[in-house]
Amino acid sequence: MQIKNTIAFVTGANRGIGKALVDALLAGGAKKVYATARDVAKLPFSDSRVVKVQLDVTNAESVKAATQDINDVELLINNAGVNAGRTAFGDIEGHRSDLEVNYFGVLRVSQALANTLKANKGTIVNLNSLVSLASMAPIASYGVSKAASHSLTLALRAELAKDNVSVYGVYPGPIDTDMAKDMPMDKASPSDAAKVILDGVEAQETHITPDAMSQEVVATWRSNPVAVEEMFASM
Repeated sequence: MQIKNTIAFVTGANRGIGKALVDALLAGGAKKVYATARDVAKLPFSDSRVVKVQLDVTNAESVKAATQDINDVELLINNAGVNAGRTAFGDIEGHRSDLEVNYFGVLRVSQALANTLKANKGTIVNLNSLVSLASMAPIASYGVSKAASHSLTLALRAELAKDNVSVYGVYPGPIDTDMAKDMPMDKASPSDAAKVILDGVEAQETHITPDAMSQEVVATWRSNPVAVEEMFASM
């Protein structure tokens, strides 16, 4: 699909990659962007093409209210995410909170907009992670939830192909956002990552790698997934 003149719906748009994606969509000539957040007062956009929508992806009624009157979306970007940072032996509530946003949130919004996307022969983009592909022990809860999102991405791609809906996964490494602020490593900027993500959508890349680390790791994963598992296990 082309970004120019598209109508997009972006979850978690108040900061980080979500905000950068809205900015990149506008710069690319999008016709309209539904920018969502739990608190719309925190959405920083003034462009008239932005429609601010209150949305809590963990709440079924909120998802219904945010989507039920929308029938023009062509591009859904499931970006909202959290990282409780729990190990495999961390508290269950931390694991549950990551799953509620990073997996069930993606599922809820995708289901809610599925008929609209089918009618418009649209596109779904899921912000997954490199830890969708192999786990890092210190953030096991995040990795489990993102692995579930990756698996859902594959299921959606298979199920929606007959309806001419494209489904892409994004597999970033560390991006310079609040979520990664404590990670002592080189990070791509959200604006650079957002541009690469939208370029990947236009190029119809099923596995979009928006930064140098993700490009290297996904290339290795394609040929030797065990090598990635072993590398991440040592981190």
